[in-house]
Amino acid sequence: MDSKKEMILQIIDMNDNGQGVAKQHEMVYFVDGAVLGDVVNAEVVLSKKNYAVAKVLDFVTKSPLRKNNLADYDYHEIGMSLYPLRYDEEIKLKENKVLNDLKKARIESSPVVNALVHAAEIERYRNKGVFPISGQQYDLKIGVYKRNAHIVKEYDDYPLMPVGFKVVIETIKEFFNSIGIKPYDEQSDKGVLRHLVIRENLENGYMIGLVARKEFQFEIASLVEKLSQNGIKVVSLSLNINDKRGNAIIGRQTTLLYGSDYIEDYIGYKKYRLQLESFFQVNKFATVKLYEVVKSMAQGKKGKVLWDLYCGAGTIGIYLADYFDKIMGVEIVKPAIINARQNAEINGVTDFYFEAGKAEVVTKKWCEKYGRPDLVVLDPPRKGVDKTLLDTLADLAVADIIYVSCKPSTLMRDVKILEGHGYEAVEITPCDLFPGTMHVECVVLLSRK
Repeated sequence: MDSKKEMILQIIDMNDNGQGVAKQHEMVYFVDGAVLGDVVNAEVVLSKKNYAVAKVLDFVTKSPLRKNNLADYDYHEIGMSLYPLRYDEEIKLKENKVLNDLKKARIESSPVVNALVHAAEIERYRNKGVFPISGQQYDLKIGVYKRNAHIVKEYDDYPLMPVGFKVVIETIKEFFNSIGIKPYDEQSDKGVLRHLVIRENLENGYMIGLVARKEFQFEIASLVEKLSQNGIKVVSLSLNINDKRGNAIIGRQTTLLYGSDYIEDYIGYKKYRLQLESFFQVNKFATVKLYEVVKSMAQGKKGKVLWDLYCGAGTIGIYLADYFDKIMGVEIVKPAIINARQNAEINGVTDFYFEAGKAEVVTKKWCEKYGRPDLVVLDPPRKGVDKTLLDTLADLAVADIIYVSCKPSTLMRDVKILEGHGYEAVEITPCDLFPGTMHVECVVLLSRK
């Protein structure tokens, strides 16, 4: 098939990348910018033997499943592929996604699959954003990368982000344009500003992190004053130095410029202290729903010791602390471990131990020193759990594991591995922490047979 060919396509499904799926003449088409129910005039931009990628040129018929009065905008380009769909249809897609991933993995257990836990809010729910900086001196561009491209699209008032994010971005851009600070250039490895990190807590306080290739001077008080004049309550302003080439965003050195080196936020009635580098669930309204699901699964597993692996700032372990005598957590990011220890004290947890390191390495040491815990909670990054760690937990014959995942496909892969070690998936609850996107969180309870 020739690329650049135009054709009419009817969208019958959506894939994990947020593309509309169409079929025609034994060929599968993945269509950027289309949603379930659309009929589009599309142009093929990449053609393979059994599938092709296309983009929407115009709509023959817009899907009846779309929201009414939606702004004409390429939501797919910025990772908000499902935002044009009505939320009831988005829920159906995500529930089907979990079931399909379960089927593909050929899970032998017969877990109870609960209905998806709905998001509390479907707009303005994010508490954090990381925004790349490009452009040139006196003309900075701050925004988001276009999908599958390293090209910065200037920030607009995206509906998933707090309104204040645009205020911060425009103020930062105007301020550094006025003094001629250069953006970082990946090709030459020169320039200064690389990323802007913004975190907002439930009390509308802001943590702002400037990520730069090298240290640079500016009037800190003047910037804070301008942000304040524009209605931004700055709790923390810091400068992080990342002098390495590559895709890593945060470097190893962070210097506090103003305020505290942390921001405090809540999940339910638990208070958490967070540094710039610390992981924290991005949905400020729905995280408590997720943690309540974890808590309900843990309720019948009360005991002496809980291991919280990939623990971040200790949030899950501390949330479950009332059920266990001792909380132990491991996390590779050292500043997050500092926060975890502080958070345990803030929330009145008296017996805890948090250690910085790789989970698969630290747990082997714990096995020899402390023996078997009563419950293990896993909350890994999207790539899933290191197989060495799964083998270690199986060798230790941990009775119950609660696995929290933001990527169902890697979750099901790991569940399949644990099944081979004598575990069975008892219960699965999907939770929508990312409305408007294809991402869905899942919590799985696994028990040893």
